[in-house]
Amino acid sequence: GGGVDLDELLGGVFGGHRGGRGRRRGPERGQDLQLEVTVPFDLVAKAGRYDIRVPRDNGSETLTIKVRAGLRAGGVIRLAGQGAPGSQGAPAGDLLVTIHTAPHPYFRREGNDLLIEVPLSLTEAALGAKVDVPTISDGHVTLTIPPGTSSGARLRLKGQGFPDPRTHARGDQYALIRILAPKQLDERSRQLLEELAAIQRERPRDGLW
Repeated sequence: GGGVDLDELLGGVFGGHRGGRGRRRGPERGQDLQLEVTVPFDLVAKAGRYDIRVPRDNGSETLTIKVRAGLRAGGVIRLAGQGAPGSQGAPAGDLLVTIHTAPHPYFRREGNDLLIEVPLSLTEAALGAKVDVPTISDGHVTLTIPPGTSSGARLRLKGQGFPDPRTHARGDQYALIRILAPKQLDERSRQLLEELAAIQRERPRDGLW
């Protein structure tokens, strides 16, 4: 009860080395290994398989991971038995793969929703229009622009976002409206805009401050 090391006291009768504190170790499970990979944006949106290179003592090995649709950035995929080997025939550890998502040229993810910036001309915003907008899974769809749409408006495409990994319910896609003024005007276009300015006396800042 006083904390005496019997193995040391009896000279290694219980498996230690005489005069020492060491003990024989039994089989030990291998350590878990960690790896970070960046996968394409579309792969996370639709699910699929992705090959990764895993460093090994004798070089490297190619393994295939299965990426679930809607997996969040920083999500971890566990590959059982692909870590460091165990000792004396014990099982190997696991490989923990942390997933990062590569940026997309024009989509941006916000939770399970998708955001895309949609530029409009002055006339499209003022009069309304129908424009084709890309989606991540259904190609291009037609988006109706209501007359009088302002820059910064968010127009929703229901069910065109990422699927939730647990519930499989899809998020939405939002078109972020950005109105572009023409940098160059011909004479006729300038005259028309000047006529519009003369007719429409109200300014967007009236009563704002």
